[in-house]
Amino acid sequence: MRVILNKEATPAAVKKFAPESVIIAVGSSPFIPDIPGAKGENVLNCREVLSGEKQVGKKAIVIGGGYVGCETSFFLASKGVDVTLMFRSSEPALDIRYRDYRKHYQDKLKEYNIKIMSQVKYGKISKNGISLTDKEGKEVFLEADNIVLATGATPDKALSKSLKGKYFDFAEIGDCVEPRRIREAIDEGIWAAVVL
Repeated sequence: MRVILNKEATPAAVKKFAPESVIIAVGSSPFIPDIPGAKGENVLNCREVLSGEKQVGKKAIVIGGGYVGCETSFFLASKGVDVTLMFRSSEPALDIRYRDYRKHYQDKLKEYNIKIMSQVKYGKISKNGISLTDKEGKEVFLEADNIVLATGATPDKALSKSLKGKYFDFAEIGDCVEPRRIREAIDEGIWAAVVL
């Protein structure tokens, strides 16, 4: 078997390689919410932050209260960043199925002294922070050096669309099908390898 690294799998590159089977596992892209200013220079996505690609200032706001938003908050707080975690739902980590595991995340937020703002309505992100309406209906402006988005992902479908129907043995696996957990990606990868 030959492994080629650091090469983008464009439709032309795949055609030149002349594969017998094609398994698409290109993942997903961060979802950018419809908040004015969400594409500003001070706005980062959680992947950039967790990978170390981008650094945040002393004060950060993490938008998104799921497990990824919680983990991003833990990561930043462990580095001494003053973190506020905000989200639209009633409590953090609701996407964690098991209650005990969810409680562990919620307890850890307290342990790290991460400020929580639930049931917010986002206003506008500026270079100095974000305006929002809190759960009491009060309009608030929070200052921050950076806003970090942990707001989910969208599947990368472009390569699949360009190659589908051109190869007899073809499969899509992982987040390019639908963003989920690593378990689904592994299961789909195993199944694709067995079937193809």
